[in-house]
Amino acid sequence: MAMRDYNLTGSMPDDPMIKLALMPFLNQWKRDLVRFDKVCERNRANGMKGGRPKNPLGFLGTQENPQEPKKAERENEKEKENEKERESIKSTRFASPTLDEVKEFFKENGYTTEAATKAFTYYNEAQWRDSRGHTVKNWKQKMRGVWFRDEHKHQAPQPYNPRAGTVPTIYTSPENYRPV
Repeated sequence: MAMRDYNLTGSMPDDPMIKLALMPFLNQWKRDLVRFDKVCERNRANGMKGGRPKNPLGFLGTQENPQEPKKAERENEKEKENEKERESIKSTRFASPTLDEVKEFFKENGYTTEAATKAFTYYNEAQWRDSRGHTVKNWKQKMRGVWFRDEHKHQAPQPYNPRAGTVPTIYTSPENYRPV
């Protein structure tokens, strides 16, 4: 209400709190009015000079649309970088390992050759694609992530430990029993 009253009548309100709240707005309105007057004066002066200057070459008409828009230099640079990356990827194609290489890799890392054979057979039959159908890019990384599990490790025989309460089980198949 106080803003509307000030705008219509130009009189300040009597309440000091409303007056205090209204002061920043009044100051901004004064600055805006001064700026507006400067713009109006500049436009008035330009109008007295004849307005906007005429084109010395005359009316050129409309320009023709280009057949194909020009590409920015950045896009050309990005395309060149992408092409180089594609070429480098093509040059480092995946070469599937042999069964002996897989067995040796498993053996070096302490895993069984049976697990190596299973892993090699699994991927070799699937043309070296994983369970999701993605091509295997690094077979060693895939073996570490998928096949290097505790159940595939070499199990060292556990010595008899009477304090632990475990007794090694000795199993003899029925074929090895002698009749008494």
